[in-house]
Amino acid sequence: MPREEECVYVVGVSMTHFARPGRGGGYIAMGRAAAAAALQDAGLPFAAVNAAVCSYCYGASTCGQAVLAGLGRTGLPVFNTNNNCASGGAALQLAAAVARQHGTVLCLGFEEMDPGLQDPFPKKHSPTAQQFAQMRTLGVPYGPLMKGMNAFTSDIIKLFAYAARQYAANHAVPATLWAEVASKNRRHGDQNPKASLYGQKVPSANACAKRGVLCDPVSIGMSAGTGDGAAACVLMTESTLRQLPPDAQLRAVKLSGIAMVSDTEEATSTSLFNLSGYAVAKAAAARAFQQSGVRPAQCGVVELHDCFSPNEVFMYDALGLSEGEGKGGELFMSGLWRTNTAGGRLFKLADKWVVNPSGGLLSKGHPLGATGLAQCYEVVTQLRGEAGLRQVEPVPLHGLQHNYGFNGGAVVAVYSRFDLVASALYRIPRPLSSAELAAAAPYAKGWCSLTQDIDMVVSNGTDLHLEGVIPSDLCGTFFRNGPGLREVYGHPLAHPIDGDGLVLRLAFRGDGTVDIKSRFVDTKTHRKECEAQRILYPGMMGTRVPEAVDKDGKKAKRVPKGVFRDPAHTNVFEWGGRLLACHEYLLPWRMDPVTLETVGNETLNGTLKHSLAAHFRYDQTQDRLVCFGFRAGIPLIKRPSSFQILEVTRGWVVAREHQISVPGLNYVHDLAVTPTFYIVQMTPFVRTDKESLAKVVSGEAFPGEQMACSADLPCRLVFINRITGTVQQYDMRQKVHIYHFGHAREVVDDACSPKAVHIDAVCLPANMRMQWQHELFLSNVNDAPGLFYHMTVDVADPAKTVSMDLADSVSTEFPTVHPNLHVNSVKDAEEGPRFTYLMCNDGGMRLPFQHIVKHDRLLRDRQSYLAEGCTLGEPIFAPRVGSVAEDDGYVIVQAFHPGRGSEFHILDARRLEDGPVCKIKMRVSIPYGFHGTWSHGVFAKPAAARL
Repeated sequence: MPREEECVYVVGVSMTHFARPGRGGGYIAMGRAAAAAALQDAGLPFAAVNAAVCSYCYGASTCGQAVLAGLGRTGLPVFNTNNNCASGGAALQLAAAVARQHGTVLCLGFEEMDPGLQDPFPKKHSPTAQQFAQMRTLGVPYGPLMKGMNAFTSDIIKLFAYAARQYAANHAVPATLWAEVASKNRRHGDQNPKASLYGQKVPSANACAKRGVLCDPVSIGMSAGTGDGAAACVLMTESTLRQLPPDAQLRAVKLSGIAMVSDTEEATSTSLFNLSGYAVAKAAAARAFQQSGVRPAQCGVVELHDCFSPNEVFMYDALGLSEGEGKGGELFMSGLWRTNTAGGRLFKLADKWVVNPSGGLLSKGHPLGATGLAQCYEVVTQLRGEAGLRQVEPVPLHGLQHNYGFNGGAVVAVYSRFDLVASALYRIPRPLSSAELAAAAPYAKGWCSLTQDIDMVVSNGTDLHLEGVIPSDLCGTFFRNGPGLREVYGHPLAHPIDGDGLVLRLAFRGDGTVDIKSRFVDTKTHRKECEAQRILYPGMMGTRVPEAVDKDGKKAKRVPKGVFRDPAHTNVFEWGGRLLACHEYLLPWRMDPVTLETVGNETLNGTLKHSLAAHFRYDQTQDRLVCFGFRAGIPLIKRPSSFQILEVTRGWVVAREHQISVPGLNYVHDLAVTPTFYIVQMTPFVRTDKESLAKVVSGEAFPGEQMACSADLPCRLVFINRITGTVQQYDMRQKVHIYHFGHAREVVDDACSPKAVHIDAVCLPANMRMQWQHELFLSNVNDAPGLFYHMTVDVADPAKTVSMDLADSVSTEFPTVHPNLHVNSVKDAEEGPRFTYLMCNDGGMRLPFQHIVKHDRLLRDRQSYLAEGCTLGEPIFAPRVGSVAEDDGYVIVQAFHPGRGSEFHILDARRLEDGPVCKIKMRVSIPYGFHGTWSHGVFAKPAAARL
């Protein structure tokens, strides 16, 4: 059953070709065609519609029923609306409200008109009489503009003409402005086959100005003609949407906010400018933006009511596109014509907005009841990326619609692309309520500081630290790294990612004992702060260093701007007897795997140029470690990005190296590897332009604080050939950020040439920010949860986009797999490794992470473990001694209980739902970790034993 607070989505849209009055074929035929096409676009039969809202002005009271009768007499309720030119927008808002009761609603607008505007009931009191009387008070004379034109039409034209004069008198605008706007929309409309004026000669601005001046400055060339036409959309609530196939879900567009404001006292009494719709549009826009949480600058496409070209400029101000009232002309003059990839030409304002790419009312025509829904059609088509020659690029995340009716009010709607947050196959993880956040608050204590090293041995038997039995066939070492400090000598860190690395080692001897030890990574910055006994270095995520004085009372010297602390906290791994603690943008630190003493920076005998990233892959076929270092480019000094990929033997010999630069690749956190390719994501979340770097250098905003999705940056998967180093890029269907990959499987033909690559990853949506939200996790998970996706790339066709299929609907991060199955080649897509382990919330919420899910790709099955009263970290798979099967082993995960402190839960990977076979209770709080690894070597006191 739909709920009152449920979001509403547009799942199907259509519009007929808009025709000159009397040439549309009749309202019944047009309406039925539009309704049927919208249902076809949604993939739904008419029987699936539970209610309908119909919009028209020139027709008897039950035209909606007459139109829909031809589609089926199902008994559904039909609501008919008439709100002058705003009828379509009003119907859309009503349909959204009706959807919350009925689930699926058809919203249909149609109009069969005569030339010009008429009062359909001339013998009755006109509902617009008060507005027309106010025009006289404000100095607009009565009377028709020309012979044969009725008074109603004349007064509407005069209203906008006099408002344009008032706007020009109060604000400096070019004399050609109104005509330039009209010409622009006609050029847009020449790319829209559904527009009434499509195929006609596109007039210049001068021609628009001179073609039949009606009332200075408004001419026929600046006026929208009436017409015949129909448009429709299908609306659906979130819970109903979940029942659709995945591809249908991904094409849905969210109606993020919609508001209607009818004539107010201000709108009808103060000025011609307000009387023409400015005041009500401004008020409706404010409400719609507040509902949606979207800002005007985020709406890359705008369809607004350009019944007369001056009104488009007025609406630049009212909708918040310009910098304030009277600035609309300046905004228009900032526009430039751009060519999209389909060859279409679009006029972009301030490099942000394309307004009326459909051609607007000036090109499409204005069948009153259909206009608002034709605007909906265009915005939805744009957000889907399906507009062809009219397509705004990059494909906008949000769109804006404005529909106005004289005395009917203004309707403003905000649309949002149906991103990965909402496209769950089974359920959409919901955000926590205020009460649930309060209940989860104690879990924030897990971000703590560890002030003393841990050094202990736990054994089976009577040990008070143990619940259950340590398996005797669990033999090897679990290493884990993460921030060990919540504050530095009394100064709180802005984000856990600014904390210094704390490495933890659990060495399982295979005899029922585990040797546990922890130590901080003794980086130079950590050591210097220990010596100074105060914070010296800022953090990349926003930690600032306060002013300080030295022992003589003088202001202490500060580190240079742009120099940050070296946390070395993201991951730790053992390879060939060396233990490396890694961050992202600096060289790794080598540690003794038994004592955890820091030895120094590791450069691989000078091979490492700048850094070693935290993530790697193990190529089990060649027994090589595949790792990489990345340094972002700085365009300001013409320094390109540097991406160094290394394949290293167990003897730490570099067997293969690539040093490449990929334009647009600004950040790399993780990689996937197949026998043929290295695979990374080109994320749209990181900018390295002049403005962003200037903020870092000045201290205004550090790198992590600026991480946000940019509509103008590409979102791609980048494939790099392991032999040749050649690069191929594949566009992704959604703007997402990938921190962590899971499995990658390369499907090959009989000649062992790659045909396709299947990649698993957690995708974070476009509204992700690296905010320590509610101090529960590293990003704003309660607003933007990560979801687990299977992606497929047809490597033979670079023009194809990455196919994305939702694998699991849980809010998740940190996917992990068997440590010996990172690189895979298969003949059939169903072959290859099956299991991925996810840190998640499997209770339908986004936080806290209290579950481990074992995802079975082949059977599309899953097991889930709930740690009651605890939050969990990254799950690490440890193969059982002598195991062969992929899931024959144990899952080790760090847990935190607000009352008991930290624990390590050991789960049988084949029977995850049975719960832990063993819990190691530390009886102290160990800070939440980031990443860990499993080593087959036992690195324990007094000596390490290799298997």
